[in-house]
Amino acid sequence: MDSWNGNIDIGETYDNPSWELILASIARLNGKRHTLVSLNMKDDSYMLIGGGESGKYIVTTSFNNVSFYNLVFGSMGCEPIQLVVGGQLGDYPQKMCVDFDTMSLAVKTYALEGKIDNSLVWELD
Repeated sequence: MDSWNGNIDIGETYDNPSWELILASIARLNGKRHTLVSLNMKDDSYMLIGGGESGKYIVTTSFNNVSFYNLVFGSMGCEPIQLVVGGQLGDYPQKMCVDFDTMSLAVKTYALEGKIDNSLVWELD
């Protein structure tokens, strides 16, 4: 998890975190000091969870660092929303800005099973 002090990231790293620690970390995302959580698996796959301000999150995952899957709300549009992710302000399509419950379901499935949740909508980037 990142932790910004001005323009310096003094983030925290955990080996083999429990689901409870992961949930506590993503709950701290606020789009200011804490803007990104990265879940890295032993097989080099990973999931990035960013944002948090106003209850909006982006979730991206890759299993090979070549193909990237973005969690989306299929019914939302592409109007840009500004979020701070990884300490940087960026424009993200509205459909990529999901709520906490949707984000946490995606993260829990990935953290516990190492795969994306097929009950959710993922878009190949």
